[in-house]
Amino acid sequence: MNGTVSIALSEWQTQLDRTRLAELEISRLRAALAAAEQADPAGRVPALIEGLQAARWLVVLAMQYPAKRWPVDELRTFARVFRALPGASVDDEVIAIDMIKFCDEMEMKASVSKRDPVAGPGLDPNVDHSAGA
Repeated sequence: MNGTVSIALSEWQTQLDRTRLAELEISRLRAALAAAEQADPAGRVPALIEGLQAARWLVVLAMQYPAKRWPVDELRTFARVFRALPGASVDDEVIAIDMIKFCDEMEMKASVSKRDPVAGPGLDPNVDHSAGA
């Protein structure tokens, strides 16, 4: 079946422009894909993401057991990386915020202990707690 279609020159030009834009976008996406594959040639990023997601539960459980020396800098870095993961859920965001708050509390307790080892956690070393006792 043979036929003829007539369209305005401006409409034809619009279709050609759209085709060129689509081809440019395809080229850009192919270049981005190639760069991503070069950045992670062994395909470790998905495994890293799975590992971080598994580790979040371990960290949450471990936070329930106070320790004298937590690696707060590393935990804070972990929380920031974790909350920036692709596909992070609202729950993941809450867990990351809790980790950061936990780090802040551990640092505060450590600084109080350094200033006054007798005061212990929860007591302000700058206040006389013996009054009224």
